[in-house]
Amino acid sequence: MLTAIGLAGARHRLRVANAVSFRASSLVASRVVVVAAASRFITSSHTLSNPSSAAAAESTTAEASPGKLRSKPKQANDLNKLEDKLKQLKEQQKEQQNALKALTQKQKEKEKEKALKQKKSEKQKALKQKKSESEKALRQKKRERALKQKEREKALKQEATQKAKALEEIALVGREPAQLQVNPYFLFLQENYKSAEGVGTDRTSKLAKSYKALSAEELKRLQDQAEQNRAANQVAYKAWVASFTPSQVQAANIIRKHIKRETRKRRSALGKKLKKYPEYLPIVDDRLPMKPAGTGYQLFQKESLHSGPLASAADSRVRVTEASKLWNAMNEEERKPYQDAAAADRERWTKEAELVFGKDSPLASGLSIANALAVVGAQ
Repeated sequence: MLTAIGLAGARHRLRVANAVSFRASSLVASRVVVVAAASRFITSSHTLSNPSSAAAAESTTAEASPGKLRSKPKQANDLNKLEDKLKQLKEQQKEQQNALKALTQKQKEKEKEKALKQKKSEKQKALKQKKSESEKALRQKKRERALKQKEREKALKQEATQKAKALEEIALVGREPAQLQVNPYFLFLQENYKSAEGVGTDRTSKLAKSYKALSAEELKRLQDQAEQNRAANQVAYKAWVASFTPSQVQAANIIRKHIKRETRKRRSALGKKLKKYPEYLPIVDDRLPMKPAGTGYQLFQKESLHSGPLASAADSRVRVTEASKLWNAMNEEERKPYQDAAAADRERWTKEAELVFGKDSPLASGLSIANALAVVGAQ
């Protein structure tokens, strides 16, 4: 804004200087024309009328009118001054024109610089806006991806939960009949816990002291009750097992073993403490054929670890390693008895499985998870 004001002032001064210069030039020019014309007229008149008397007339005129003769140098001096003034005015005009030109150039440069800055600012603003929109789109994309991942994990978790429930349904988990208490001490706690004094562990401690102080007759009563409960549990358990076919019980045992193995594996990966998981213990059913003993090597290993020279080794891993070394060192003739025994036991199991499960049952060909699921699906 200040530059614009300065430029306007310079232009005004230049217009004033131009006007003054023009008036001075006009004045000087008019005076020069008048003086020159008068001089020519006087000179020509005297020369034409009397050439010989021109010098005398000039001398007489000089003597008679010295002031008039001195007016010519004065006019010349004034003319010189006017010319000098005109020259100064022209120089000032030129300087002002140069200054105006410089100001104009500077103003143009500033306007150009301002335009460049504006363009750069707009470009940066556009880039910033584009970057902001890109980051916003990226954040939105990440949120959508995270949401999809969360939904996918939720769906997988639901699917795993449904699959686990289906497997537990096949494994008959939690469907065993309720068991009566078979421990005399816990029977005593059940009978007296609500009426005992104290809270929490204090109450339990008092009940434990009371149990130790029981008479022989009262203790005998609790023991008899425990035995009766044990017998009742066995009857209820056998009746529950008998409500399922041998194929269902065998399939349930296969799935229980699988669930227990996967649960222990998952807890081990998470660093959690492993449990015994009594709910996944195999169902006891006398109708089921005894499982085959295994391969010839497994029969040899079982014999070596329990009754052979390796039975005295303290570390079980060392015993297994040594048994493997002994088996690898044996020839075919030495291995044959174990392999024959394994084959005979496998044949025995096959016959019993066909008899119990049916010749066409998948379980007759092997105790795999696929066969267990096939049995359940066929029912």
